[in-house]
Amino acid sequence: MEGGETGTVWVSIRYVTERTEPFKAKNANYDKVKVRKWPESGKVVKYIYRGQTVTIKKVILGYGLTRWGWVDLYYFEYGEGG
Repeated sequence: MEGGETGTVWVSIRYVTERTEPFKAKNANYDKVKVRKWPESGKVVKYIYRGQTVTIKKVILGYGLTRWGWVDLYYFEYGEGG
């Protein structure tokens, strides 16, 4: 599939998420975790501190979307069902 003159295709993130049901996750890291505007990069918009629990709305490639932005789920504890 091609798009535009540059060959770039844009896809809404809602179509490529690995998980669609919201779930709670607790920061199990020894320190704070960065919340970024985009997964893997982007401006840091907030920190989730050790022991703090957040709601993850979507998951893609090991990153979870919170109400503020994206976090690396490697640093969080959560159950198989959420």
